[in-house]
Amino acid sequence: MEYKELLKSNNLLDLVKIIKTSYLRNKKRLDNNKKVGEKDQNYFELAEKYLYTEFSIVLNLTYNDTKKYIINEISKLDNKIKT
Repeated sequence: MEYKELLKSNNLLDLVKIIKTSYLRNKKRLDNNKKVGEKDQNYFELAEKYLYTEFSIVLNLTYNDTKKYIINEISKLDNKIKT
């Protein structure tokens, strides 16, 4: 599926797919000393905005606090997996 279709799906898992795919593609580019893909970066930012906005409503937090919360929780999971 194209990013545009995934954004229109109104499915939070599709937003996560966009974020993950675009992040990994841009990381690979940076690791190879190439520029970040503009399309990937734009869709990453859009998907991130939509996802964190949805979560902020449910969590009753601001957008920035929600982003910090999600990043912190993912870090905790990542640390558990590594140990």
